[in-house]
Amino acid sequence: MWNTYCAGELNSVLHLPDMASVRIGIYDCTQKFLLDRMLWRNQADEGNMYKNVKRFGLHAEDGSYFDIDLNYQDFSFRLEFVSTGDCFAYRVTPLQKKEKIYFFLCASILWMHKGSVEVLQDGLSIRSENKDYMIKTNAAFISHVKVNTSLPGILVESNQVFYITCNMNTDPDLIALHLDAARRQCISSSAHSGGWLDGVSDALQKGMGWNTIYDHVKERICSPVSRAWCVQNGKGFGSYVLFEWDTFFSALMGATYSRKFPRWQIDAIFQEMTSDGMIPNFGSERGGSPDRSQPPVGSYCILKLYQQFQDKNLLERYYEPLVRWNKWWFENRDGNHDGLLEWGSNPNPSGTEQGYFDNGNTMACAMFESGLDNSPMYDQVVFNEKTNTMELADVGLNSLYALDCKCLAFISRVCGRLTEEKLYHAEFERMKELMNQKMYDPNAGMYCNLHWNGEKDYRFSPTNFYPLLAGIPSAGQAKAMVNGHLLNENEFWGTYVIPSISKSCSAFSDQDYWRGRIWGPMNFLVYEGLKQYSCLEEFNRIAYLFADKSLKLFMNEWNEESHIHENYNCITGDGDDKFNADPFYTWGALLAYLPMCELIYVHPYGGIRFGNFYAPASTIEGFLVGSSSYDLCTKNGFMLNRNNKQLIASDEMIIMDHFTLTEGIISAVVITSKTCCITLYPQPEIIHYTLRLSNGMIIFDGALDKQITFSQLNSENSF
Repeated sequence: MWNTYCAGELNSVLHLPDMASVRIGIYDCTQKFLLDRMLWRNQADEGNMYKNVKRFGLHAEDGSYFDIDLNYQDFSFRLEFVSTGDCFAYRVTPLQKKEKIYFFLCASILWMHKGSVEVLQDGLSIRSENKDYMIKTNAAFISHVKVNTSLPGILVESNQVFYITCNMNTDPDLIALHLDAARRQCISSSAHSGGWLDGVSDALQKGMGWNTIYDHVKERICSPVSRAWCVQNGKGFGSYVLFEWDTFFSALMGATYSRKFPRWQIDAIFQEMTSDGMIPNFGSERGGSPDRSQPPVGSYCILKLYQQFQDKNLLERYYEPLVRWNKWWFENRDGNHDGLLEWGSNPNPSGTEQGYFDNGNTMACAMFESGLDNSPMYDQVVFNEKTNTMELADVGLNSLYALDCKCLAFISRVCGRLTEEKLYHAEFERMKELMNQKMYDPNAGMYCNLHWNGEKDYRFSPTNFYPLLAGIPSAGQAKAMVNGHLLNENEFWGTYVIPSISKSCSAFSDQDYWRGRIWGPMNFLVYEGLKQYSCLEEFNRIAYLFADKSLKLFMNEWNEESHIHENYNCITGDGDDKFNADPFYTWGALLAYLPMCELIYVHPYGGIRFGNFYAPASTIEGFLVGSSSYDLCTKNGFMLNRNNKQLIASDEMIIMDHFTLTEGIISAVVITSKTCCITLYPQPEIIHYTLRLSNGMIIFDGALDKQITFSQLNSENSF
């Protein structure tokens, strides 16, 4: 198959497994300059940050269709691509006319695979070990200009539309038909969203799809945080780079439209696991970080994927690695043995690859482990080289470790490991009690980082809200945290949320990386914390407002520039103002993922929640749950379809909570805010419904062989 798998270029396709590559470059005859590799960040200097991509188009997961608009200075062109098996066709459309600018078509066999490329009178011939590929074009050849390159290729005109084919009929009309059919198929097979969520599904799929590459070192398909980080003119990480928590989060986002993508991502990051059971901060072709890990979010993300797809194999496959990683934390990160964890960095073990940034056992590396590289929370913190840790128990780390134990207890039960379930549940309760005892400050109404001398640290960041995610605070404590701090416009609330350090901190004005800017992963983890307290109706409203603010921030630049920034300015909402805010970075799309969760939310501990009382009218089409595809429309009520067939409808908005479909049995809790009429539609695979109102009253419990309508339904009635 052909796909855009070469990490360093968007203007090429790669065929697996032969490693044949075809590239469409630009030759500037005036400057005598060949631009053969094009990315959004093609150069390492700030002046060329975002010059090469004008628009990201559709991208089928299997490479059967894509389109993209690329730039060279003030010359733009569109690439449209269709492939079937070993064959492909490009339509290249210049969007401006430019004198002495030509296209350079070249081919190669990559990564020392056997094969050859030959320049012919009418195109290029690629011979791999097993197959031959004939590349032809109907463009006018330029023979009088010599290009200073060692690449075998041909120079062609750029002043009109032309086609490039591989082992295909070169008739333009036939190719146009293939392209149109492939585009329609790509659109119909993609997930979609509209209304309040207009553009969200599109952004998620493009963010993941255009960052998916082939890693020739470990022979796998994966998505780095940003394919631009792999290259950067030889200053990057190599053929691939995978960061721990980034990779787990991208698996969740990819699950909204793909069943393959999440498994690719999770398999890839577990392949980076070290011999002592730690998933490192990062792994790459040029080395990794054997001295340190990153925030332990793996079991939470895998549990949510299990609840979405009901694939027990997912839990069984990763259970032992998750257990080893959980154990690693207290073996390595309780420096003062008080039962709480600190971020740290071990000395690099002898004989292993050196860390990419540092040799280990430094404060800088410990901050890298936190994932918050330059956070002002750690400005005056001491690093202890004997214990290999900061002298600071961190609320964020201890909350995520407690969450890890809580998730492993649940996973253990599903996998039939009841003894382990009790152990992890007991460890969670121990952490909960200890954090409430030592880290919660009732006067501040907040959990505080704790120095080894016993002093609490009152520099707050979003990580101080992470106890919500693990369900550690009581309802009263949760309200104090949210009302006193999250909604406080002098600290975290405002037009744009959530800053990576409180506005009350002097470092907030820096707006540089983790010093005040907004980050998708922080928004995600705080949002998920709010969702764990959905029994408090005010938290449901706050979660919606939080998601809505995240959406508006994200869409500003997505709609205008196709940017998915690594981070955003909390004061202006701009992502382009800093060079170190990569413009097409996977986890930036978490800001768009949150509002989708407002309409379809996967509970980590069971079932799906469909619907929302606060969000404007929206549609989601093609959301994957189990082996089915679901569509939700909240315009003029509530309509839930399964596999393109009506399933449940209401003339007023309702919420179907804790929805499950197992062995043909649907179970759900119905929440209403108004008197309404609910209609159930029969489907051949559904043999039984168990529907309850939120007050516990039964609506319907039985088989369904015909359409049934429940009239005058509200929280006081059942039929």
